[in-house]
Amino acid sequence: MKANQITTGYKIDGKEVFAVELINDKGTLVKIFNYGTIINKFIVTNKAGVQQDIVLG
Repeated sequence: MKANQITTGYKIDGKEVFAVELINDKGTLVKIFNYGTIINKFIVTNKAGVQQDIVLG
């Protein structure tokens, strides 16, 4: 599993907002922000082998 921390350049109440991307060996990716534990992106591979984002909203 690979983890990347991404800086957004934004601050809320003086605290930096950043994202963490977690990627496994199959290419499944989840992107989570530290502000409210917001899931921004969740990419999985479907039956046809196509990657798609399953986060709604």
